[in-house]
Amino acid sequence: MINKLMHFNIRKNKILIVSLLAMLVLGTQLKAEFIDRTDAGGIVTFSAENAPGETAAKAFDNTENTKWLIFSNAGWIGFEFADGKGYAISKYTITSANDAAERDPKNWELLGSYDGETWFVVDTRSDETWPDRFVTREFLVENNMAFAMYRLNILSNQAGGLIQIDEIELFEDFSPKASDSTPANLADGVSPSQVFSWKTAWDSANPESPLATVTEHKVYMSNGSLNDPNTYLVATIPAGSPVQTTASYTPAVALDRDGTYLWRVDEVTSGGVLTGDVWEFKTALSIPVVDSSLLEDVFVEVDEQVSFTISAINPFTDDVSGLEYQWHVSPTSDPNIVDSPVDGATSPTLTMAASLANEGTYICKVTITSNGATESSDTATLVIKRLISHWPLDGNVNDVVGGADGTNVGGSFVAGIVGTQAADFDVDTDNMQLPTSAYTGQAWTLSWWENHSETIFATQEWETMLGCGLGDGWDVFEFNRKEVTRFAHGVTGDYVETGIDNPSAAGIWYNHVVTYDPATQMNVWYYNGVKELEWFSGEFSGFDSLIFVGNVRGLSQPYKGSIDDIMLFNYPLDAYGAAGIYTDVAGGSICITYPVLDTTGPDGERDCKVDILDFAAFAASWMECGRYPVSACE
Repeated sequence: MINKLMHFNIRKNKILIVSLLAMLVLGTQLKAEFIDRTDAGGIVTFSAENAPGETAAKAFDNTENTKWLIFSNAGWIGFEFADGKGYAISKYTITSANDAAERDPKNWELLGSYDGETWFVVDTRSDETWPDRFVTREFLVENNMAFAMYRLNILSNQAGGLIQIDEIELFEDFSPKASDSTPANLADGVSPSQVFSWKTAWDSANPESPLATVTEHKVYMSNGSLNDPNTYLVATIPAGSPVQTTASYTPAVALDRDGTYLWRVDEVTSGGVLTGDVWEFKTALSIPVVDSSLLEDVFVEVDEQVSFTISAINPFTDDVSGLEYQWHVSPTSDPNIVDSPVDGATSPTLTMAASLANEGTYICKVTITSNGATESSDTATLVIKRLISHWPLDGNVNDVVGGADGTNVGGSFVAGIVGTQAADFDVDTDNMQLPTSAYTGQAWTLSWWENHSETIFATQEWETMLGCGLGDGWDVFEFNRKEVTRFAHGVTGDYVETGIDNPSAAGIWYNHVVTYDPATQMNVWYYNGVKELEWFSGEFSGFDSLIFVGNVRGLSQPYKGSIDDIMLFNYPLDAYGAAGIYTDVAGGSICITYPVLDTTGPDGERDCKVDILDFAAFAASWMECGRYPVSACE
C-alpha cells in the first residue's frame, strides 16, 4: 500500500510533479508469500546499455556474473510484465555486480505505471550501499497498486561515471485477497454501464475455496482521472452465508466515458481487513476509435497506384455506423499548406495515382455524426522516388536538379569520368560544401565516383571523401579511405570497412553508392556496383546542413585525389539501381543474384546464368551414389 504518493506525468520531456495522499486503507495482512514476477519474462526498457555484452536484459536473466552497465552516474532500467498483466510489487531485490563498488546505485526511486505515461513513486531510497560483490539486498515497500510496468530510476551511483547491476527481481505478495477482477486489470474500452465482479479471497489451506471468515467486501473506486489517483469507498457488499466464491457490484450511476479508473476490493474478515490490489481500467471513448495499423509511408514511382487505409469504430454503437471520414494532406510542394482537405476523399481508403502534385503527408479525420467528436489517424507520407540533388562537378559546384548549389573552398577541377570534369583536392584545407537543407527526409542514397592520388598515405590514416556533421564533422556520416588498402564508412558513430584483401590502387576511378532505409535502419554500401557491406546503424535523425567533399567539417581528414558526379536520392536504391549507376559509366554487367542451378562457367566459376555448362556438370554426377554398402546403390 502507498501512503504518501508522488505522481507525475511525462509529456514531451516536461515533468509535472504533484504531491498526493493516497486514501488507501491499511489492513491486517497474513504472512506474505512472495513470487518473482520477472521470471515469466517481459519487456526490458532502459535509458542506456553497454551492448552487446552488458545489456539491460542481463539484469533480469537470473544469472550471476552477467550485468547491466551504463556509462553514466544516473540512469534508469525498467520491466514491463508479459501478456499485458499487472502486479502489486511489494518487495524487490538488487544484486551488486562483479567489480568496482563505486558503480553500485546509491540513491534511487522505484516507479510504477499502468500505461507507461503516468508514473507513481513506489519507493525512494538514499545512501544505500552493498557490503560486497554479488550480494542481494531486499527492499520491502507498501504497495497494492497492480502496475503493468516498473522502473528503477537511479538518481546517483556511489562514485565515478558508471552504473552496474547484476540482477533485479520484482516480487508480488501472493497472500489471500480479492482476485480475478472484471473488468480485468488494464482493460480498455470498458462500458460505462459495467458490472464489477471478483473472486473472494481464497483460503490458504484450500485455495479453491473462499476464505470462510470473510464477512463483507468493501469496494473502492477513483473519480476517473489519474490526476486524482485516490480511491473512495463506494459500496459494501455482504459476503453471504456461506461465503460466496464470487461477488459483484453495479454502480448506481454510469461511469464517465474517456476515463481512467482505479478500483480495489478489501475483504473484511473476522480477524481484520485484507487490502486488495488496486486495478486500473479505461472506459469507452466518446470519440472514434481509429486504427492506423495499416498506414505506412510509401516510396513509389510516378503514376504508381497508392492506397492509404484506416479503420474506425463508433464507441456508441461498437461498429462502423454513424461515422464520417475526410482525408487531409500537407503537400510537399507547398509548406504553407497544412492539413488541406482532399476533394472527394471521404471513405476509409484513399486511392490515387502517385504524382509530384500529390506528394505529401496524409491523415484521415474521423467524425461521429451524432456528436461531432473527431479523432485523427496517424500520418502517412507519399514520396515520389527521385533524384533530389545532382552535383556533376563539371567546373563548378552547382546542383543541376535541386538548385542546392555548393561552395568551393580551395578545390580545383581536372578531367573526370562522368561529364567533362571532376573536383580535385591536393591541399589539406581543400574542400567543397554541398547544402542539404532542402531535403529533410530520412531515406536516402548517396552516389559518387573517386580516384585517389596515392595508394599509401603519406601523413595520415584517414582520408574523407564525404563527411557530414557538426563539430569535427563526422556526427552524421563519413565515408573514408582508411590506411593502405581499405575504404571505411561510418554512419551515426559506427564504422565498417572493407577487408585488407580488397585493394584500392591509385589512379583508378571507383564508384560508391551508400543507401539508408529508415524502415529497417540499415545501410548498404555498394562498391563498383556490387554490394560490399550491409550494417545496422539505428535511427537516422537527418543530415547536417552541409555535406563536406574532400574533408570533414573540422578539416582534420583531408582527401587527396579526385571526386566526380555526386548524386543524392530521396529513397534507398536497390541492388539493380546501384549496379546501373556503375555499368552506365563503366560498361559491362554485374550479377545481382546467382541462380540456384548456376554451378560453373567457362572459367570454372559461376557466371550468373544456367546453360549447357551447368547441365554438363550436373550430368557428370548423375549416377553418383554414396551409400554403404555399395550394393545399396544398385
